[in-house]
Amino acid sequence: MKARREPRPPRSSEQSFLAFARVGSAFPFEWHYHPEFELTWIERGAGTRFVGDTVAPYAPGDLVLLGGDLPHTWSSETPARSAGAHQAVVVQFAAELFAAQSGPEFLAVRDLLARAGRGLVFTGAPVAAEEWHALAQVRGLDAWCRLATLLDRLARTFSSPIASVGYRPAPRHGALRRHERALAFIAGRADAGPVYLKEAARSVHLTPAAFSRFFQRMAGVSFVAHVNTLRIARATRLLVETDRAVADIAYTCGFGNLANFNRRFRAIKGEAPLRFRRRYETGNT
Repeated sequence: MKARREPRPPRSSEQSFLAFARVGSAFPFEWHYHPEFELTWIERGAGTRFVGDTVAPYAPGDLVLLGGDLPHTWSSETPARSAGAHQAVVVQFAAELFAAQSGPEFLAVRDLLARAGRGLVFTGAPVAAEEWHALAQVRGLDAWCRLATLLDRLARTFSSPIASVGYRPAPRHGALRRHERALAFIAGRADAGPVYLKEAARSVHLTPAAFSRFFQRMAGVSFVAHVNTLRIARATRLLVETDRAVADIAYTCGFGNLANFNRRFRAIKGEAPLRFRRRYETGNT
């Protein structure tokens, strides 16, 4: 996938990287990329994470490291009444920040950054909320040391790549803007019911046939596969976080019938929805 290029964050006189708390009633769909590495830790809120050609649910505790120029966005669920319903700590730093660290102490960190090109999601990251808050507040050498220590710990934590092998963003800016509009249109409709290819094509002023080819080229997957992945991502979260009936979840996520939902869920997750839920209930993940 591709997106708009985000301006390089300004650096202060005390700090060579940017660390800040992101707080709001919602995280809007803002498909973008930038040359800096980015760490994002979700403290509150839930929704859908888009990275490269991969769509997945996110929830509190979600921790991701993205390499430079990797398109991404976090899109929250329906905006909440509370202004602080969605909270995250975001850290952006340039590749050269640790480039001069050639000693063996930084071997694990260099390896981690080399693996982040497709994005990495961490499992059971050993970083407390207080440490994230401190990173967004401290300045000077203390901030640099905290970031270096955090990356070293993450380098020794289990992680999985996010974008698929061989994923390559397309370079044309006009295509990026059109693709962003298409993704936003689909994301806004996927939960409400059927998302028709002809409607998505109309939203970016293409014929259905041209849009189908365009979307496949930009996303690396077909329009139908993307819509199904988006819906299954939300269904996955509802299966884990609620006790709602599977049929109710299927209809909520835009599937017209239970049989189709079960078939699509099994194709993407490798097992039936009920089995998936039971594994989480028993802690057998």
